[in-house]
Amino acid sequence: MEQKGSRRVEIAGLIDKRQMTAVFAGTADGTFLPPQLIYPGSTVKSLPKNNKRQELNLPSTFPAVAIFDHFSGQVTEGVFSKLEANSIRYVLVPAKNTDRLQPMDLSVNKSAKDLLRNCF
Repeated sequence: MEQKGSRRVEIAGLIDKRQMTAVFAGTADGTFLPPQLIYPGSTVKSLPKNNKRQELNLPSTFPAVAIFDHFSGQVTEGVFSKLEANSIRYVLVPAKNTDRLQPMDLSVNKSAKDLLRNCF
């Protein structure tokens, strides 16, 4: 374990290298929502229990939109069923159009990745 705030953490071996996923989201009026961090091996019990719709005072039936590219891990009937069950509409971006139709990908995601690369 390294000290909190360390700029460099040694990796003992390739097996120890871990990744995490940050999901960025925003509202139609441009308000950014807190990122959702997903770590490998996360279980339902280890994830936050809060409900963003309740925090934002939105009814559970208030529609949301998720924009996906054609990454095969996301484009499954299981994912779509869960989205629909939670009043989340989804849009699939046509191949080679991510830069035009997934605004967070170029604006927020790229900036966050560049920042992390420069820090480590």
